[in-house]
Amino acid sequence: MKTLKNYFNRFENQSSTAFFVGLFVLIFLFPLLGKSQNQIKEWSLSSVTIQTGETPLTKGITITPSFSVGESTLLIDFNAELGEVMYFQNLTGWVSGGPSGGFYKNSPWVGPIWSFNLFDGHLTTLNWFGWSFGNPEEGTTKENPKFLFSYHQANIIFNPFEVYYVFQHYQELPVEHITGMKFNFNPNKKIVLSGGLGYMFHAEKPLWSMGMSYRINNK
Repeated sequence: MKTLKNYFNRFENQSSTAFFVGLFVLIFLFPLLGKSQNQIKEWSLSSVTIQTGETPLTKGITITPSFSVGESTLLIDFNAELGEVMYFQNLTGWVSGGPSGGFYKNSPWVGPIWSFNLFDGHLTTLNWFGWSFGNPEEGTTKENPKFLFSYHQANIIFNPFEVYYVFQHYQELPVEHITGMKFNFNPNKKIVLSGGLGYMFHAEKPLWSMGMSYRINNK
């Protein structure tokens, strides 16, 4: 009986692994759906951002390469806690969105992401939901999805300054309210230097960040 139980546990783990692999393959392939062979070949690295500190979304040294083709953008974030992919397709000229997914503290998650760009870019939003297959705080993996986060950010931008407000909900924790500001400096057309300060009101925690972006394709 114990051998049979071990067999079914091993089969369940293998099925879970296959499910997650298939799910993330679909996320990576989604940007290619409906694209011609020539369009697929046109995907190119458009920028690379390196950032450190802590923001509402990242902590520690984070590397973000950005790929683009036409009206589509693919962002990838890497740091010590997470690896995630976000796909944006321009839908109406002022709304873009698509699927996203990744691993957070060794637990996989997926969810939709979209943004609004209003008043010639002076008001932007980021709206994001995620469901995890396990508990990131325990490093577990399970097949049944569970609410992980909702994230809503509004930005008011008048270059080189940007101020933002975030309404964030993570698992069963109380809702977090975050405000902050960011400063961008362009020494040339390809390099953007940035610095930011913020504050998490429920956690009573200050935030800071600094980074650099290099635009490979600045058309």
